Amino acid sequence: MKNIRVCVADDNRDEVLILCESLKLHNYEAIPAFCGVEALDLCKSGSVDLLLLDIGLPDIDGIEVCRRLKADPNTRDIPIIFVSARGSSQDVALGHELGAVDYIAKPYNLPMVLVAVEMALRTLHTSAYIDSPVEFWDDPIYTDPLTGLRNYRYLMERLEEEIVRTDRHKSPLSCIVLDFADYDIDEEEITERTELIESESFLQDVALALKQNSRSCDILTRFESSKFVIVLPNQNLERAIKYAQKIAKEVEKNFLEEEKTVSLQSKFGIVSCKDKCVPSGEELLGIAMKNLLRAFTRPGISIVGKDLTEKKEVFL
Repeated sequence: MKNIRVCVADDNRDEVLILCESLKLHNYEAIPAFCGVEALDLCKSGSVDLLLLDIGLPDIDGIEVCRRLKADPNTRDIPIIFVSARGSSQDVALGHELGAVDYIAKPYNLPMVLVAVEMALRTLHTSAYIDSPVEFWDDPIYTDPLTGLRNYRYLMERLEEEIVRTDRHKSPLSCIVLDFADYDIDEEEITERTELIESESFLQDVALALKQNSRSCDILTRFESSKFVIVLPNQNLERAIKYAQKIAKEVEKNFLEEEKTVSLQSKFGIVSCKDKCVPSGEELLGIAMKNLLRAFTRPGISIVGKDLTEKKEVFL
């Protein structure tokens, strides 16, 4: 029932005040902060929904402010957009690594700021806002009611946006498709296994594992049945594989702890790309799906990954 509260943290007072006034004209509640301590205090007080954070703050730099916010359970979900006059690829990579959802370069360009803010707000998991300047994506048409993850419609719209962002920043992007297979299974167990992995409790356990092991900027979706799709901004093939292995370990550990009578193995199809090699969202998802199928049809293989930029494949 209130407008979105955007904190602009920058030590250039004139630039901050001008940007805040511009954001107010677009129905945002804009809050200035002129140093790192002030930005931290505002975020911890619950007064901020999104933070535009200058890297070069005088007291505590933006990097450290971001680290502290992401380490605090009360502030870790605040979307952060890094701002810097340098605009280097190292800054972009570090920002994503710390959990920032986007990066914009100075001088401020209002249309670009507005686009970045609207995209960043889509990472919010909950919202009580009606009079916001953007369409909040907690709408049921974008959410899987069983798991609380996003659905196919949200995936395809956000995937295209991430591809545009990847091309703009020349940063990597990975797409993972996850499904589950049995091993050492006989005909009598097939029905039991199918019922299990399509059960509400199992799917909710998988969704919880994804939420607990992902960054706020990652896109987590239930695609269909027991199939999940995860989009990892600024993550190359090597890191996407490590992420997949971590998820597999968590899901299979929980599965074994529940002492199920059938066995389970996580299967992953992964595709990564960067720069000019980035295809459309449908093409990227299609390649990941094909790799998932290859993982299913190769005995002893749980992960098939492909790097479109370096033109290499991985089988694990």
